[in-house]
Amino acid sequence: MNRTAAGALAAAAAPALLTSACRARPGRVNATIERFEEAHPAAWTLSYGLESVKGAHHTDWNLTMAATALVVAPVILVSFLARKAVIEGVTLTGVKG
Repeated sequence: MNRTAAGALAAAAAPALLTSACRARPGRVNATIERFEEAHPAAWTLSYGLESVKGAHHTDWNLTMAATALVVAPVILVSFLARKAVIEGVTLTGVKG
């Protein structure tokens, strides 16, 4: 097997090996991700940030709902702006229904 084929095989096998390693020890992977997220708040996803708004024993629901509205508003805005393009794309492809 030449080097090009070995490199291609290694590149193709990497995601499967990584998935197998993560599934073998899910507790360890989750702990690693949690440590990273706690150390780097700027890397939080929006849902993780929303979860951090809730307190350990008391939740200010007005703040939680305000944060949720701020997270969802751009998604709704983009969907309304892209609606025309999506409809034109469906009509161009000739999909009926």
